[in-house]
Amino acid sequence: MITGCYSEYFTMPASNVWVHRYPISTDVASIFDPFGNAVHTALQFPCLGEDVLVSGAGPIGLMAALVVKHAGARNVVVSDLSPERLELARSLGIETTVNPREQKLTDIFDHISMHEGYDVGLEMSGSGKALADMIGAMNHGGRIALLGTPPNEISIDFATIIFNMLTLQGVTGRQIFETWYAMSVLIQAGLDISGVITDKFHYTDYKQAFATAANGKGGKVIMTWDEE
Repeated sequence: MITGCYSEYFTMPASNVWVHRYPISTDVASIFDPFGNAVHTALQFPCLGEDVLVSGAGPIGLMAALVVKHAGARNVVVSDLSPERLELARSLGIETTVNPREQKLTDIFDHISMHEGYDVGLEMSGSGKALADMIGAMNHGGRIALLGTPPNEISIDFATIIFNMLTLQGVTGRQIFETWYAMSVLIQAGLDISGVITDKFHYTDYKQAFATAANGKGGKVIMTWDEE
Protein backbone atom coordinates (compact mmCIF):
# COMPACT_ATOMS: atom_id res chain seq x y z
CA MET A 1 0.00 0.00 0.00
CA ILE A 2 1.44 3.37 -1.09
CA THR A 3 0.22 6.37 0.94
CA GLY A 4 0.23 9.98 -0.21
CA CYS A 5 -0.70 9.30 -3.83
CA TYR A 6 -2.87 12.42 -4.03
CA SER A 7 0.23 14.57 -3.70
CA GLU A 8 1.84 16.16 -6.75
CA TYR A 9 4.94 13.95 -6.42
CA PHE A 10 5.56 10.71 -4.56
CA THR A 11 8.02 7.82 -4.65
CA MET A 12 7.47 4.09 -4.71
CA PRO A 13 9.49 0.93 -5.39
CA ALA A 14 10.06 0.26 -9.09
CA SER A 15 8.41 -3.15 -8.64
CA ASN A 16 5.13 -1.35 -7.91
CA VAL A 17 5.10 0.46 -11.25
CA TRP A 18 3.38 -0.84 -14.38
CA VAL A 19 4.95 0.56 -17.56
CA HIS A 20 2.56 1.19 -20.45
CA ARG A 21 4.50 0.19 -23.56
CA TYR A 22 1.53 0.78 -25.84
CA PRO A 23 0.16 4.29 -26.45
CA ILE A 24 -2.65 4.94 -23.98
CA SER A 25 -4.38 8.07 -22.75
CA THR A 26 -3.50 9.25 -19.27
CA ASP A 27 -7.22 9.19 -18.42
CA VAL A 28 -7.51 5.47 -19.18
CA ALA A 29 -4.15 4.74 -17.55
CA SER A 30 -5.40 6.40 -14.36
CA ILE A 31 -8.21 3.83 -13.99
CA PHE A 32 -6.10 0.72 -14.55
CA ASP A 33 -6.38 -0.20 -10.86
CA PRO A 34 -10.21 -0.63 -10.91
CA PHE A 35 -9.97 -1.93 -14.47
CA GLY A 36 -7.82 -4.68 -13.00
CA ASN A 37 -10.65 -5.68 -10.64
CA ALA A 38 -12.99 -5.85 -13.63
CA VAL A 39 -10.60 -7.93 -15.74
CA HIS A 40 -9.69 -10.28 -12.88
CA THR A 41 -13.39 -10.95 -12.26
CA ALA A 42 -14.53 -11.09 -15.88
CA LEU A 43 -11.85 -13.60 -16.90
CA GLN A 44 -12.48 -16.08 -14.07
CA PHE A 45 -14.50 -18.23 -16.47
CA PRO A 46 -14.57 -18.61 -20.27
CA CYS A 47 -17.23 -16.31 -21.72
CA LEU A 48 -17.02 -17.03 -25.46
CA GLY A 49 -20.55 -17.78 -26.67
CA GLU A 50 -21.97 -17.65 -23.14
CA ASP A 51 -24.89 -15.68 -21.69
CA VAL A 52 -23.44 -13.44 -18.99
CA LEU A 53 -25.20 -11.52 -16.22
CA VAL A 54 -23.37 -8.60 -14.58
CA SER A 55 -24.97 -7.43 -11.34
CA GLY A 56 -23.95 -3.87 -10.51
CA ALA A 57 -23.42 -1.09 -13.05
CA GLY A 58 -20.83 0.89 -11.16
CA PRO A 59 -17.56 1.67 -12.96
CA ILE A 60 -16.03 -1.76 -12.25
CA GLY A 61 -19.20 -3.60 -13.22
CA LEU A 62 -19.45 -1.64 -16.47
CA MET A 63 -15.83 -2.37 -17.34
CA ALA A 64 -16.39 -6.06 -16.59
CA ALA A 65 -19.40 -6.05 -18.92
CA LEU A 66 -17.29 -4.48 -21.67
CA VAL A 67 -14.56 -7.09 -21.13
CA VAL A 68 -16.88 -10.10 -21.48
CA LYS A 69 -18.56 -8.54 -24.51
CA HIS A 70 -15.12 -7.99 -26.06
CA ALA A 71 -14.24 -11.61 -25.19
CA GLY A 72 -17.15 -12.91 -27.25
CA ALA A 73 -20.06 -13.43 -24.85
CA ARG A 74 -23.30 -14.16 -26.72
CA ASN A 75 -25.48 -11.99 -24.48
CA VAL A 76 -24.37 -9.52 -21.82
CA VAL A 77 -27.06 -8.35 -19.40
CA VAL A 78 -26.38 -5.65 -16.80
CA SER A 79 -28.63 -5.16 -13.78
CA ASP A 80 -28.70 -2.19 -11.42
CA LEU A 81 -31.16 -0.09 -9.43
CA SER A 82 -29.85 3.20 -10.88
CA PRO A 83 -31.62 4.32 -14.08
CA GLU A 84 -28.70 6.68 -14.77
CA ARG A 85 -26.14 3.89 -14.64
CA LEU A 86 -28.29 1.59 -16.78
CA GLU A 87 -28.52 4.36 -19.36
CA LEU A 88 -24.74 4.70 -19.22
CA ALA A 89 -24.41 0.94 -19.79
CA ARG A 90 -26.58 1.19 -22.90
CA SER A 91 -24.56 4.15 -24.17
CA LEU A 92 -21.43 1.97 -23.89
CA GLY A 93 -22.98 -0.70 -26.10
CA ILE A 94 -24.53 -3.01 -23.50
CA GLU A 95 -27.89 -3.37 -25.18
CA THR A 96 -29.78 -5.34 -22.51
CA THR A 97 -30.24 -3.92 -19.02
CA VAL A 98 -32.54 -4.80 -16.15
CA ASN A 99 -33.75 -2.74 -13.21
CA PRO A 100 -34.74 -5.32 -10.55
CA ARG A 101 -37.31 -2.88 -9.18
CA GLU A 102 -39.18 -3.09 -12.48
CA GLN A 103 -38.63 -6.62 -13.82
CA LYS A 104 -37.09 -9.98 -13.02
CA LEU A 105 -33.74 -11.10 -14.39
CA THR A 106 -35.57 -13.81 -16.32
CA ASP A 107 -38.16 -11.51 -17.89
CA ILE A 108 -35.87 -10.57 -20.77
CA PHE A 109 -35.06 -14.14 -21.86
CA ASP A 110 -37.47 -14.16 -24.81
CA HIS A 111 -36.24 -10.74 -25.94
CA ILE A 112 -32.66 -11.98 -26.31
CA SER A 113 -33.48 -15.55 -27.40
CA MET A 114 -32.40 -17.18 -24.15
CA HIS A 115 -34.13 -20.45 -23.28
CA GLU A 116 -32.29 -21.39 -20.10
CA GLY A 117 -30.51 -19.47 -17.35
CA TYR A 118 -27.31 -17.44 -17.42
CA ASP A 119 -24.11 -19.39 -17.97
CA VAL A 120 -21.83 -16.92 -16.17
CA GLY A 121 -22.63 -14.38 -13.46
CA LEU A 122 -20.42 -11.51 -12.30
CA GLU A 123 -21.62 -10.18 -8.94
CA MET A 124 -20.12 -6.70 -8.60
CA SER A 125 -22.63 -4.93 -6.34
CA GLY A 126 -22.17 -6.55 -2.94
CA SER A 127 -25.94 -6.77 -2.55
CA GLY A 128 -27.26 -9.91 -0.89
CA LYS A 129 -30.54 -9.54 -2.78
CA ALA A 130 -28.66 -9.22 -6.08
CA LEU A 131 -26.68 -12.40 -5.35
CA ALA A 132 -29.84 -14.29 -4.41
CA ASP A 133 -31.55 -13.18 -7.62
CA MET A 134 -28.48 -14.16 -9.64
CA ILE A 135 -28.30 -17.64 -8.07
CA GLY A 136 -31.96 -18.17 -8.93
CA ALA A 137 -31.47 -17.11 -12.55
CA MET A 138 -28.43 -19.26 -13.38
CA ASN A 139 -28.37 -22.20 -15.76
CA HIS A 140 -27.54 -25.66 -14.40
CA GLY A 141 -23.77 -25.81 -14.05
CA GLY A 142 -23.56 -22.01 -14.08
CA ARG A 143 -20.52 -20.20 -12.71
CA ILE A 144 -20.53 -17.04 -10.59
CA ALA A 145 -17.56 -14.79 -9.84
CA LEU A 146 -18.04 -12.54 -6.82
CA LEU A 147 -16.18 -9.25 -6.42
CA GLY A 148 -18.81 -7.16 -4.62
CA THR A 149 -18.45 -7.28 -0.84
CA PRO A 150 -21.68 -7.39 1.22
CA PRO A 151 -21.72 -4.88 4.10
CA ASN A 152 -23.11 -7.55 6.43
CA GLU A 153 -23.47 -11.31 6.64
CA ILE A 154 -25.99 -12.66 4.13
CA SER A 155 -27.93 -15.89 3.78
CA ILE A 156 -27.37 -18.02 0.67
CA ASP A 157 -29.67 -20.61 -0.90
CA PHE A 158 -27.28 -23.55 -0.78
CA ALA A 159 -29.98 -25.97 -1.93
CA THR A 160 -30.15 -24.24 -5.31
CA ILE A 161 -26.35 -24.07 -5.51
CA ILE A 162 -26.07 -27.79 -4.79
CA PHE A 163 -28.89 -29.14 -6.94
CA ASN A 164 -28.09 -26.82 -9.86
CA MET A 165 -24.38 -27.60 -9.49
CA LEU A 166 -23.36 -23.95 -9.43
CA THR A 167 -19.78 -22.78 -8.95
CA LEU A 168 -19.11 -19.67 -6.85
CA GLN A 169 -15.64 -18.10 -7.03
CA GLY A 170 -14.56 -15.24 -4.80
CA VAL A 171 -12.31 -12.61 -6.38
CA THR A 172 -10.16 -9.88 -4.86
CA GLY A 173 -7.65 -7.44 -6.29
CA ARG A 174 -5.56 -8.38 -9.29
CA GLN A 175 -3.05 -11.14 -10.03
CA ILE A 176 0.47 -9.80 -10.30
CA PHE A 177 1.29 -9.53 -13.12
CA GLU A 178 -1.02 -11.77 -15.12
CA THR A 179 -4.02 -9.45 -14.82
CA TRP A 180 -1.94 -6.41 -15.81
CA TYR A 181 -0.73 -8.14 -18.98
CA ALA A 182 -4.33 -9.05 -19.82
CA MET A 183 -5.46 -5.45 -19.26
CA SER A 184 -2.83 -4.03 -21.59
CA VAL A 185 -3.52 -6.65 -24.27
CA LEU A 186 -7.26 -5.93 -24.13
CA ILE A 187 -6.63 -2.22 -24.69
CA GLN A 188 -4.20 -2.99 -27.52
CA ALA A 189 -6.85 -5.27 -29.07
CA GLY A 190 -9.34 -2.43 -29.27
CA LEU A 191 -11.28 -2.55 -26.01
CA ASP A 192 -12.45 1.00 -25.27
CA ILE A 193 -13.20 1.74 -21.61
CA SER A 194 -12.88 5.53 -21.89
CA GLY A 195 -16.66 5.95 -21.86
CA VAL A 196 -16.78 4.65 -18.29
CA ILE A 197 -15.14 7.95 -17.26
CA THR A 198 -18.07 10.35 -16.94
CA ASP A 199 -16.64 13.14 -14.80
CA LYS A 200 -13.29 14.90 -14.66
CA PHE A 201 -12.31 17.50 -12.06
CA HIS A 202 -9.26 19.60 -11.31
CA TYR A 203 -7.74 18.48 -8.04
CA THR A 204 -8.69 21.78 -6.41
CA ASP A 205 -12.33 20.71 -6.84
CA TYR A 206 -11.75 17.48 -4.96
CA LYS A 207 -14.78 17.93 -2.69
CA GLN A 208 -17.10 18.06 -5.69
CA ALA A 209 -15.26 15.12 -7.24
CA PHE A 210 -15.77 12.91 -4.18
CA ALA A 211 -19.40 14.01 -3.84
CA THR A 212 -20.03 13.12 -7.48
CA ALA A 213 -18.40 9.72 -7.04
CA ALA A 214 -20.51 9.04 -3.95
CA ASN A 215 -23.90 9.82 -5.49
CA GLY A 216 -24.01 6.48 -7.30
CA LYS A 217 -25.42 7.86 -10.54
CA GLY A 218 -22.45 8.14 -12.88
CA GLY A 219 -19.36 6.28 -13.97
CA LYS A 220 -15.74 6.74 -13.00
CA VAL A 221 -14.65 10.10 -11.61
CA ILE A 222 -11.05 11.21 -12.13
CA MET A 223 -9.03 14.23 -11.07
CA THR A 224 -6.35 16.03 -13.03
CA TRP A 225 -3.33 17.99 -11.89
CA ASP A 226 -3.05 19.92 -15.16
CA GLU A 227 -2.32 23.61 -14.82
CA GLU A 228 -5.44 25.68 -15.33
